[in-house]
Amino acid sequence: MNWLKLLDRIGATSTRANLETLVHLQRQALLALPFENLDIHLARVIRLDHDSLYRKIVAGDRGGFCYELNECFYQCLAAMGYMVERLEARVELGGPGDAFDHQCSLVHLDGARWLADIGFGDSSASPSCWQSQANRM
Repeated sequence: MNWLKLLDRIGATSTRANLETLVHLQRQALLALPFENLDIHLARVIRLDHDSLYRKIVAGDRGGFCYELNECFYQCLAAMGYMVERLEARVELGGPGDAFDHQCSLVHLDGARWLADIGFGDSSASPSCWQSQANRM
């Protein structure tokens, strides 16, 4: 699988692994890859293996939900040379959500950590600089 093909799918114009490109990639991904949960509502089996994700999102003309979109984004960022890790999270909208009901990525870049998320219904257009409470003191 050539995860860099995702760059073509989203219309990326830059491929250098830096902050400017990361911002560009997140914006382009949000504009090109729809957040969709159709398969969930149609009771279709959700496959999170790399072959299925690649066929559906990178090679196909589909979007997906957080685990699908953000795993493709993670794989593309890693293939570009970014130091990136997966994060599992809990979405709390009006109350506690289920544990591990969201996936996003944490990109380590130039001594900072950037939260990259293209798979949330109300995602930010650009990555957010993130640090733990211990690092803020």
